[in-house]
Amino acid sequence: MGFAWYEDERVWKETEVFQFSEKAWLAAKEQVEAIIKLLGLTPGMRVLDMPCGPGRHALEFARRGFQVTGVDLNPSFIAQAKERAEKEGLKLEDCPVHFGGEGIWLGEFGM
Repeated sequence: MGFAWYEDERVWKETEVFQFSEKAWLAAKEQVEAIIKLLGLTPGMRVLDMPCGPGRHALEFARRGFQVTGVDLNPSFIAQAKERAEKEGLKLEDCPVHFGGEGIWLGEFGM
């Protein structure tokens, strides 16, 4: 039967350069600022970044003092996000999941 395309690590490896270009990383700062303003978020609040990829938005929220949980199907992206967070001295909770949400309690985030 095989597996779904999104479970194929090669898909994410080969498209990573396009999805997470330097320009995309730089844009995260403005995007996070817009989200904060739109939702009226304040530092210290919990934020769920799903899918978090390698941490573009999760890290930006953490830099601004939010408690961030990053969720992604791709364990490689979770590892990259955690490594970047450690290098910056940021805290990033991770919760790698399988399709269907095993491993995360969405009720913690009002879902």
